[in-house]
Amino acid sequence: MKADCLAKVIWPRRRKAFVGQPGWQLLLTLCCLLPFALIAPAQTTVKTTRALSPARSARVTTSATAPSLRNSGEPEPALAPPDAALVRELLNASRTQFPVGKRINIISAHLLGKPYLINPLIGSLDQPEVLVTRMDGFDCVTFIETVLALAYARNETEFVRRLRELRYRDGLVQYQNRLHYTTDWSQYHVRRGFLQDLTVGDNTLVREKTLFLLKQLPAKVAHFRFYPKYKLASVTGLLHEGDLIYFVSGRKGLDISHVGLIIRDGDRLLLRHATRHRRQVVEQELEDFCRRTPMSGFIINRPKE
Repeated sequence: MKADCLAKVIWPRRRKAFVGQPGWQLLLTLCCLLPFALIAPAQTTVKTTRALSPARSARVTTSATAPSLRNSGEPEPALAPPDAALVRELLNASRTQFPVGKRINIISAHLLGKPYLINPLIGSLDQPEVLVTRMDGFDCVTFIETVLALAYARNETEFVRRLRELRYRDGLVQYQNRLHYTTDWSQYHVRRGFLQDLTVGDNTLVREKTLFLLKQLPAKVAHFRFYPKYKLASVTGLLHEGDLIYFVSGRKGLDISHVGLIIRDGDRLLLRHATRHRRQVVEQELEDFCRRTPMSGFIINRPKE
């Protein structure tokens, strides 16, 4: 709006006297610019938040109200277009398959070859937690979370909701609510009836271990059962397609070093997983992986239909 037009709007009765005063155009220009100066800091804040996203075209679903989504009735944030297209493709390819293990097989097979990502999640005690929904790469945990969310979802919105509920205690997107340690993740979902724990019986051992690897979290004591590594041959006959396997770490301060999915191909028992060593999602003989990988043993969970 021109300065003389603005004078007519603000001071219609005294514009003649006002316009005649020295410096009136400068004063009106400053009045016009003041609101934009106040808005500028908020725009800068948005840009800073986006800059937190990791490199390699990260797909991130962000919501300033994410912690209240579970109870507020607000819609889930939308997926990025490339991710939404892939989610629709995977849902269409698997939705009619039963039991859930078949859906897990179909979905995870489509993701073979996707790159391995180091630390794909965003958030810490000093950085706001962000619900990451990227489909262009995974670490071992986000791989099984994504496959499971897709295996139970009927549409894109439900996929995002299920992923949120798998990753966070009570579905609240906060760093403190993220299920950081795999034994916590497993036991939480067993309690809520989503998973069945198959790590039972005389072939299992009980371990108590202090977990302190995550320096931003207080140390905690974990209690869990596991099959010793040498018991693999006696357990393989119990495994179903789509079972989850967690490999127990011998490292101090850590419970689980790696996770993956069990896939059956005739008589072959395969491990399908996102591996840092091979830098992508792969499948290989489970026995071969266990023979080559240092570990104390493994835990088996089964998703319920």
